[in-house]
Amino acid sequence: MQIIFFENENADKLAPITSLRPTFDIHCGGTTLAILSKILFKYSGARIIVRSQLKAVTLAKFPNPNPWSDRQIFIDGSLVPDAKVLARVAKLVASDKEFVVKLKGKIVLAAVNSKAHGISEKSVRKLTPENIQEFLTSLKLKVVKQELTQIENLWDVIVANMEIIKNNLPLLAQGMTEYKPGVWVGKKVKIAPDVVFDASAGNIIINDGTVVEDKVVLRGPIYIGKKCKINSFADIKNAVSIGDVCKLGGEIAESVIQGYSNKQHYGFLGYSYLGEWVNLGGGTSNSDMKNTYGQISMAGQPTGQQFLGCVLGDHVKTAIGTMIYTGKVVGAGSNLYGAVTKDVPAFTNAGSQLVKLISVPVDVAIKVGKAGMGRRSVKLSAAMRKLIAVLYNSTVSDRKQAGVKVGKPELK
Repeated sequence: MQIIFFENENADKLAPITSLRPTFDIHCGGTTLAILSKILFKYSGARIIVRSQLKAVTLAKFPNPNPWSDRQIFIDGSLVPDAKVLARVAKLVASDKEFVVKLKGKIVLAAVNSKAHGISEKSVRKLTPENIQEFLTSLKLKVVKQELTQIENLWDVIVANMEIIKNNLPLLAQGMTEYKPGVWVGKKVKIAPDVVFDASAGNIIINDGTVVEDKVVLRGPIYIGKKCKINSFADIKNAVSIGDVCKLGGEIAESVIQGYSNKQHYGFLGYSYLGEWVNLGGGTSNSDMKNTYGQISMAGQPTGQQFLGCVLGDHVKTAIGTMIYTGKVVGAGSNLYGAVTKDVPAFTNAGSQLVKLISVPVDVAIKVGKAGMGRRSVKLSAAMRKLIAVLYNSTVSDRKQAGVKVGKPELK
């Protein structure tokens, strides 16, 4: 059996979260759909159907050396990685029956016997996010009901994380050691003796190679990825999902950090999403509630949420003392200075401490990205360089509409 992850035609609408990654690689609930599917479906290999600009980067991260199989599970990458729901689907898949699951009239999961339908690997390679629905519909498979949900809006990642992380953690803790009741640790984890744990509201997972320094307070449910460092006096609590190789400090609550990002210093991060290679300067804080206690909008849309912070794309950097207002979205490769009261397009220098909005040249963005990644012994690949350049060119109109100028940023 093989998994075929596919993006739907709305994947770009989740930018900046999906600007440099496929939907099935979004961190949420302590995991990603790709990782969770591997655990539950026990597949031998995965194939991908993604936006054309993401193919090279995605294939590098998700190589598939396995031969073509007679049975495939097509999975929409925007599905929420909910272990409880997907475990039920996995049992149905194990029955070897063919079926599809629909949401809002669209097929989001399909169990297919490729041999019975004469589906070849070559024909699957021709599928795109734009024609995958037509292909799956043409198979005329039985529709079954499952309680799957999708990430359709930027804030859905943050909200879904809060809803599913508690149920996901017991599965993710398998094979780990119970350090204290409700606290599970991986290999070579170092924890200072005076760390305070509170697992009464949900488990706490600390994965391989992570260091937790003295006087840290951790209140579950929390997932902390591999090779992270939690600085002294950090207060991390209430549905926080942290990817690998992060350095964290200050107060963090109800948030998702994709991985390879730093929030080392004092300051508050709440009800927010950070992409990879983000660096928050000392004192950076975000607001997660309006002074009116009213509904928060994000990306110009009502969210139905009273608590909601910010969404920062990959490679975003903030200067010391940066303040990010409620519900703000910052595109990849941007730099923030002072108060951020409006959404920021990709590759933009923005904030109240600047005289005006100034674009970040693509060569500068690549140079800074290379330097930051090199500090973690990660190479900026040629495929990622190309993808960053494509993203830069595709967001030119966004910067023009926002009044972003070309030049050198000036502080007030």
